Amino acid sequence: MSPPDHGTATTYRLHLVAPFELTSRLTDRLAQMDEINPPAISMHETADPLIWALDAYYQTRPDLIEIKSFLEAAISPLPSIELTQMENEDWVAIVQSGLSPIRAGRYFIYGSHDRARADQLAGDIEIDAGQAFGTAHHGTTKGCLLALDHLFKSHRYNNVLDLGTGTGLLAIAAAKILRRPVMASDIDPISVKISKENAALNMVGPLLRAIEANGLHHPALQNKAPYDLMIANILAQPLLQMAPDIKNNLRPRGHLILSGMLCTQSRAVEARYHGHGFNLVKRLQIDEWMTLILQKR
Repeated sequence: MSPPDHGTATTYRLHLVAPFELTSRLTDRLAQMDEINPPAISMHETADPLIWALDAYYQTRPDLIEIKSFLEAAISPLPSIELTQMENEDWVAIVQSGLSPIRAGRYFIYGSHDRARADQLAGDIEIDAGQAFGTAHHGTTKGCLLALDHLFKSHRYNNVLDLGTGTGLLAIAAAKILRRPVMASDIDPISVKISKENAALNMVGPLLRAIEANGLHHPALQNKAPYDLMIANILAQPLLQMAPDIKNNLRPRGHLILSGMLCTQSRAVEARYHGHGFNLVKRLQIDEWMTLILQKR
């Protein structure tokens, strides 16, 4: 039998639009479908910066009913989902090639299809290209990596927590440089599973402990507090709400990295944390997204 002609391959595209937080959660969950795992997922902005589009590409027609059922088990109600057939281009290859490696300070984030381009240095991290939101292509994730790079130039940390870890990228980035145990938490059990797998792939599995938790009140998180570095790449509203809990679980003079907010929202977040005993160390802006480095007084 002749091999398929990928230049004229048929691809099936699953498409939806939703608020940023929901789209990122759906991206992570789609990537973990064991039977119908999409080889490529693209998450990108629409004309409204708060609304994002998700495109998942399949090389054979997936069962849309099964996909919806899998997603609804964790996220309900679902936004409208469309499945269309696209011919004459290998869209899986196109999307994967578009997710080129990202350089952020000492960090080099790449997909498995770019493994040969990595030098296997301490800052090299492999995150599967199917998990687009967790590959540093979004300004908030890249901002957090740059913040870690900045802090690690002059500080050592023994007790780190990554809140809302997603694919585990930021926790892995801390563990690879510090070579110390790192706590990671997420409200989504699929994200916890992803982060553990990615930590093992990047040779820091024993250093990363990922747990399912909503906020900071889980006993495992409380037992490790206070932390000397915390990372929270979430959204502006949860960051505002969590300010007292974050303050109570961070050591005096400990550092805090906050992201997931638009530049237009950052002043309110900064003011909220200043009122809870934090000083600004640095602002990092990438496109319309802001990352803040703060220090507890």
